[in-house]
Amino acid sequence: MVRFAVARQMVRPRLDDMRAAINYNYDIALSQTPGTTPWGGGGGNPRLRPWRANAIDLSVEKYFNADGYLAVAGFYKNLKSYIVNVAQPFDFTGFPIPAGTREPLTRQGFVTEWTNGEGGYLWGAEVSGQLQLSALADGLEGFGVDGSVAYTKSNVASTPGGDTDDLPGYSRWVTNLTGFFEKDGFSLRGSMRTRSSYLGELRGFGGGNERRRAKGEIIVDAQMGYTIQGGALEGLGILFQAQNLTNAPFATFDQSGEDRIIDYQRYGRRYLLGATYKFR
Repeated sequence: MVRFAVARQMVRPRLDDMRAAINYNYDIALSQTPGTTPWGGGGGNPRLRPWRANAIDLSVEKYFNADGYLAVAGFYKNLKSYIVNVAQPFDFTGFPIPAGTREPLTRQGFVTEWTNGEGGYLWGAEVSGQLQLSALADGLEGFGVDGSVAYTKSNVASTPGGDTDDLPGYSRWVTNLTGFFEKDGFSLRGSMRTRSSYLGELRGFGGGNERRRAKGEIIVDAQMGYTIQGGALEGLGILFQAQNLTNAPFATFDQSGEDRIIDYQRYGRRYLLGATYKFR
């Protein structure tokens, strides 16, 4: 099976980027200096337009009856617009100045706000598949594996004409591997997900967004369950899950080197026990 798609895509701006409020600052020392401005500030922009992209997707898939499948997919997104944080001219007429100070030489200054800028690109490829091991030997009925390997490359400029970098949140490499057993009401699964380092977007000092490089991680999860197949309790299922067995940390580091840690947080392992019941 071959699938091909062409799309015009749109993503709304972040709500905090669209906030109407701004703050301002006033530097008395610059108020009487020709050629400079004492005014500055920052805030949101309720006039922001959405991100827009032209996208192309292509996948080639081969299905082996009930024994599994193999798929190769690729995509390309041309970001026609991108939201950037830049200084814009602003008229501070009417804004108050400290009591007892002289009127400044200018009421013109700059406010740093989010605005729509030039775009970038995002492209990648993924190989995925699933295999029922009973296709290899009858004694392996119920056992299977599935997984995927994906590569993503992005390039955007955080300021107009500035240096380009990755799109926040995207790792170059992401892999998933799951082994499972499903038979006679029993369900066993173990999975591992890995991702390479990526550019993270976090809340910084004062509540503003900061971009910092985050380390890669390995996450291991497992689950087991059983659904009663007959008798008075038929349809009752018990499920136990264990998440983040490796207790993988979230860590960011300074651009000068991975040994210069900024954030280091561990969220711990998580265990869940549940029950379901299907009425006949």
